[in-house]
Amino acid sequence: MSNQEPRAESLEGVIDRYDMMVRDVVMGVLSMRDFVDEYDSFYMHYALDGHEADELELAELKRLEDRIAIHRDIWETIIAAGLTASPDSALDSQYRQANRFGYEEGLRRLRELVKKHPNFTS
Repeated sequence: MSNQEPRAESLEGVIDRYDMMVRDVVMGVLSMRDFVDEYDSFYMHYALDGHEADELELAELKRLEDRIAIHRDIWETIIAAGLTASPDSALDSQYRQANRFGYEEGLRRLRELVKKHPNFTS
């Protein structure tokens, strides 16, 4: 967080916006393609793992850890875990052998994560 540009919006406000994206894609308001384009690398871009944080920022991350948890899981289970822009049906065996998956599987995983996080309301 320390090396990021100063933000007028609070971290909590930023999380609110990204929570809304998750809700929208799960409810079918936003396509998975648009979700991935907009959501991008949110967890790492904002260094929500604390790797760039000073003491004050670490305290803020700790305060928001329940809200951040789903976004860590989205990063680890979907975005950085092999999501590809190809539809699942178009993935050839080489992609599947490399544990790559498309939007259909990504959305299935996202819905499971929402269920797994009781503090996240969709």
